[in-house]
Amino acid sequence: MSTRRDETRARVLDAARSVLVERGYHGVGLEEVATAAGVSRQAVYQHHFRSKSELLLALVAHVDAVADVQGLVAPVVAAPTAVDALDAMVAALATVDERIHDIAGLLAAVRVTDPGAEAAWQSRMTQRLGGARLVVQRLHREGRLAAGWTVPDAADFLFTALSHATYQSLVLERGWPKKRYVRHLRRVLRASLVKPRAR
Repeated sequence: MSTRRDETRARVLDAARSVLVERGYHGVGLEEVATAAGVSRQAVYQHHFRSKSELLLALVAHVDAVADVQGLVAPVVAAPTAVDALDAMVAALATVDERIHDIAGLLAAVRVTDPGAEAAWQSRMTQRLGGARLVVQRLHREGRLAAGWTVPDAADFLFTALSHATYQSLVLERGWPKKRYVRHLRRVLRASLVKPRAR
C-alpha cells in the first residue's frame, strides 16, 4: 500500500520527467521541479532528494518501474528455445525503448557532464549487455550460434543492434512503425547469429 510520502515522491518524479525532458537537465532547477509537482522546494530537499543528480538517478529507476522493464524482459528468460529468446528480446527491448526513449535521450545528453547520469547510463548498458550475453550463450549451448562467431563478439553485436540508438534512428527519426522495426531486426539477427537447422 502506497503512503502519502510515496505518492508525493512519485508526483515529484513524474513532474521531473516532464520538465527535464522538455527543457533539458541544465535548464531546470529543483525549485521548478517542486513547482511542477505542486510541492515546496523544501519538501523536495528534506523528504526526497538532496541534489539534482540524486533526483536524476531516482527518476531513471522510477521510469524503469513505470515502464515495467522487468515484466517486459521476463518472456526472454521464459522462452522455450534460444531462438525464441532472441525473438523475445527484440520485441521486449523495442517496447522498453518506446516507453523510456525520452529519459534515455536525456541521460545520453547529460552523461558527459554529470557523473550520476554516467553511472545510471552505464548501469543500464551493463544490464542490456548482460541480457545479450545470456541469449547468445544459450544459442551456443543449444548448438544454434552461427559459425564464425565467438560468444563475446556475438553478444557485442546483439547488444549494439538492439541499442537505443538503433531504435531512435529507425523508429523516431526514420519513422518506422515498431512492428516493422521488430520484424526486420528479428530477420537480420536470425540471419546473422543463428545457425540453420541441419536438413
